[in-house]
Amino acid sequence: MRYLFIDTAHGAGAAWIDSESEENLGVAETADTRSQVEDLAGLVAKVVPESETPDFVVVSRGPAPFTGLRVGLVSARTFGFAWGVPVFGLDELELLAAAGNNKLLSAEREQEWVIPCVDARRHEVYAALFRRGSNGEPLRQGPDWVGASAELPRMLTQWDATFPNWSDSRVVAVGNAANQLEGVSPLEVALVDQAKAAGGLVVTLSGGEWTNLRGKTQTELVVLGLGTEPEYLRRPDIQEKK
Repeated sequence: MRYLFIDTAHGAGAAWIDSESEENLGVAETADTRSQVEDLAGLVAKVVPESETPDFVVVSRGPAPFTGLRVGLVSARTFGFAWGVPVFGLDELELLAAAGNNKLLSAEREQEWVIPCVDARRHEVYAALFRRGSNGEPLRQGPDWVGASAELPRMLTQWDATFPNWSDSRVVAVGNAANQLEGVSPLEVALVDQAKAAGGLVVTLSGGEWTNLRGKTQTELVVLGLGTEPEYLRRPDIQEKK
């Protein structure tokens, strides 16, 4: 199974993944958020072999800033239509949590937590809390949230009543704003490959086999957590004048 992963939540990136060998066959990305429309098609052309077609396309649906997110979602749908393959959307924070679960291998710990934390601009972050399930799957403990990083410990208390008494737990923070977390202990900051984790999360959400998703309507995919409707969590930075 090979798939194309697209992420324009922060900059623009494309990855060509072989999920059976868990090999990243090609990656192209840019951190420039001002030229995502112009850059993305070229990035995809760099990673997808000319004679090949992916089994499916996976795209981040946010939460993320308005413009970049829209670029990725529209492009993913366009590529999927051109190739005649399905397109699946994944929650950015849930995907980071799934990738972070690969860092949680300490079975002796009673609880293992993943906190995905992503820059939301305006001195804020997007964040959520996940617990590692018995089969390694990310179990959501609260909704996606946006706010000042200093407010995150208060939200953790709402999502899990045992916080901050996590001394017997292992806690991993992932995402480009993970180093902004304060007031959480113990805490490890980990780098993860969310492109590699995307295929596994699609399989998990599909019930064990991604081919079960063939022919599903967008409404059905939304119910499964695989829809491609954007998640903004707040209004665009630029508003139209009334």
